[in-house]
Amino acid sequence: MDVASTVAPILAILSLAVFIPLLYRFVRSRRALAQLHEETRAVREEAERLRAETESLHREMSASRSELERLRVELSIAGSTMAAREEELDDTRIRARQAGVTKSLFVANMSHELRTPLNGILGLTGNLLDSGLTEKQRSEVELIQVAGEDLVRIVNDVLDLSKLEAGKLLLEKVPFDLCELLEGAFSLLYPQAERKRLAYGLSYSHRMPRKFVGDPFRLRQVILNLLSNAIKFTQAGAVYLRAEEGESRGGTLWMRLIVEDTGIGIEPEKFRMIFDEFQQGDLSTTRKYGGTGLGLSLSKRLVGLMAGEIDVESIPGKGSRFVVQLPLVPIRYTEDPDPAEQQTLSLDGLRLLVHDRHSNQIRVVIRMLEALPGVQVERFSTAEEAVERISHPPTPDDSIDAVFSTERSSTFSPQIAQKTLRLANPQPPLHVVLSETAGVPAATRSAEGSSIVLHAPLLPSTLIALLQQVRHIPVGPLFESVGLTAFDVYRDPLDKSRELLPTLVAHENPVELRLLEVMLQKLGRTFVSAHSKTELLPLLRTRTWHALLIHGRILEETSPNTLIEEIGSPNGLPRLAVFGELDDAVRRQFSERCPTLSHFQTSPRLSQLRDFFRI
Repeated sequence: MDVASTVAPILAILSLAVFIPLLYRFVRSRRALAQLHEETRAVREEAERLRAETESLHREMSASRSELERLRVELSIAGSTMAAREEELDDTRIRARQAGVTKSLFVANMSHELRTPLNGILGLTGNLLDSGLTEKQRSEVELIQVAGEDLVRIVNDVLDLSKLEAGKLLLEKVPFDLCELLEGAFSLLYPQAERKRLAYGLSYSHRMPRKFVGDPFRLRQVILNLLSNAIKFTQAGAVYLRAEEGESRGGTLWMRLIVEDTGIGIEPEKFRMIFDEFQQGDLSTTRKYGGTGLGLSLSKRLVGLMAGEIDVESIPGKGSRFVVQLPLVPIRYTEDPDPAEQQTLSLDGLRLLVHDRHSNQIRVVIRMLEALPGVQVERFSTAEEAVERISHPPTPDDSIDAVFSTERSSTFSPQIAQKTLRLANPQPPLHVVLSETAGVPAATRSAEGSSIVLHAPLLPSTLIALLQQVRHIPVGPLFESVGLTAFDVYRDPLDKSRELLPTLVAHENPVELRLLEVMLQKLGRTFVSAHSKTELLPLLRTRTWHALLIHGRILEETSPNTLIEEIGSPNGLPRLAVFGELDDAVRRQFSERCPTLSHFQTSPRLSQLRDFFRI
């Protein structure tokens, strides 16, 4: 064997030993290269995707920049437009304020110009009604008067609405007698209720506080609106006004004033709408009953200004009930009233017999008696039944103090009562006759002198004074003369000294001045007239006056200090009555200096002047 053949296999083996590792490393390197290539391809694809997204985002940002630039331009244009419009709105607001002032001045001037001839018309129709007219003439003149009063009411409502819108309607804080206010408003609308033959009544308790501090003029306006509405929408049945004492909170006493009627009623879904301006229940109501729809809206806003509330309850076809709750500041009111005062006003144990007759007078007097705590009311049907009850009381403490019957009663007329009540000797009860006659005195003696006649409208003060007289409570001479009314009991009727003094009346309009002079003549008052402020001021110094009747326009030209200085009376200020429109600020100034101020929004009626002089 030669060396070459021996060495060849060995070399081959050695070659394989070298080649195999090299081959392994080569294969391994190829795999790494393939993997690297795959990873490179993936990185390249990701880079391509990111580049595409970057380009897309760049395009979007370019578009957004373009949109933002467009919006900036639009906002700049809009800003310029808004600035121009703001200037226009400022001009519009200025013009609106000027228009509002012009409107308020126009309404105020027109209201005054309308009131002046209207007051003249109403005064002249009142004089005609007092003259000898035929039945047809009287009916026609009454229609003129009703239409004129409606027109005055509309003018007043429009003027007050204008003041409310301008925020110029201010409230007073002056002392006033709530009972007198209620009775004055109630009496003013009595003729309207009487024309419809309605049972028309007012009731309050003799224990209720009378004196408060507030705005009597606006409160009276609310009451008149509610009563007027109740009468207008009631064709048959009754209209009642009632005052109740509520709870006391923080020095104020919440009083409830309730107006009830048996009229057409209101649908529940329309409760809120009726308090909107120029709104009534529906169009048919407006067509049938008339009116502007301002009364309730004004009343609600006035009550709101007084921090009070007004609510309504109603059943369609059966009637409505309006409740006004007001916080009033009582004068000398305490949580624990003086026991001596309570005893003086007490009517506890008073027993009354009332004729059980279906009539408006009986319905009204029963409602009034029900409001008097401690008074016990029994009913009778015949004269024999009354005599039996009076002659044979169950116990001596159950004796009857007074008997009430109507003037038209056939079973218990004054003549029958005069005979039958004598059977109850030695102490027959007082016989009270309810009359439908609206006489000047609230109460008189009957022709036979055995009965007391209470004339319409029957007022709580008259009834309470009479019942106190029955209990022998010293409230003054109730029937000093036929001309003296029970209402005068609260006003010291024995003091006649001031009635001898004349009244000074001032008005620029000759027609209204003449009407006031006629009314003063009817009341038996002496007077001196002034036609202007120039004539008024010198007259004030000449003598002591019982009362001053001054038109609002003249009073607005006279400061309170000047007026008071010119009067210069050692006995204090005379009573002051202002009629016609009067600026609220001026009225407040005079109220502070003259607590006896009375303000009539129109020229006063004869009944209002009569009540004014009674105080």
